[in-house]
Amino acid sequence: STTTSTTTTSLRESLLQPRTVPIPRWITPRHYSVTLSEVFGHSSFMLVALSYAVDDFLMLRMIAVAGSTSMLVFTYFHPHGRILWLPFKWNVLFIAINSYRI
Repeated sequence: STTTSTTTTSLRESLLQPRTVPIPRWITPRHYSVTLSEVFGHSSFMLVALSYAVDDFLMLRMIAVAGSTSMLVFTYFHPHGRILWLPFKWNVLFIAINSYRI
């Protein structure tokens, strides 16, 4: 129990640590920072957008599982510090349905 708590805490710290995005100065002189949790959130929405371009149902379901899994990480390790249980539970349901259909 203590080991699980320690692991979750260190994972939370790692996912919520701001990291500077290396953008070339000729594009912008500003420095942007992002957390890994935010990267999981953005990748989830990119996978959903990609799924609109897929004709094959098997591939669509595989992309949906990957996108929902990415959203699970984002909602559990949300940047505001609390778990978003409503979208977390819905995404678990979507993963279960799509995994069964695969």
